[in-house]
Formats: sequence, structure tokens, C-alpha cells
Amino acid sequence: MSILWQASEGPKLRGTMAAFFLAGSAFSLGALLLFGAISHRTIVFAAWMLIPVVLGLVASRFLNHYLNRKRTRAIALAASSIGASALIVTQTVELFA
Repeated sequence: MSILWQASEGPKLRGTMAAFFLAGSAFSLGALLLFGAISHRTIVFAAWMLIPVVLGLVASRFLNHYLNRKRTRAIALAASSIGASALIVTQTVELFA
């Protein structure tokens, strides 16, 4: 999605990505709960991950004015590249494990 919206202004890109991930996460969580695929360990891990989420929200208040269109595009493309690379590596490791 970040590749699709990379040319957007910062506030529009951030808002769209936030809504996309919120809806996707809610759908995924609902499906996992429905099929009993979430363990206690997963719930504890998710609760701990709320700390970086809150820290990120606080930090974004101070960092948003540094993100012009060019920087936002670079960050969005870098995040997409890192995510795609991580997926390729994990799937390759699983394939040969």
C-alpha cells in the first residue's frame, strides 16, 4: 500500500496507511480469534507491543514536521523493501528447513 500511495502528501499517506493497517489488523485478529489460532503467548506479546505503538504516536507529534513529500516517499519505499526482503528470507529459510 505504501508503494501505491507513495506520491501522496504526508498527512494523506499516513492517514491512509493507518486506516489500512487498522482495518487489516482488526480483520486478521477477528479471523484468528474465530479459528482459535491465538495463544496466550501471542496475546501477551501483542500487549507488550502496545508500548512501542504508544511511543511511536508520541514521537510522531514531534517528527511530522520533518517529513516532506520526498522524505515520506523514501521512508515508505524503504519500509516496503525491508518488508518484502524479510518475507523472501523467511519463506526461503522455511522452504529449505
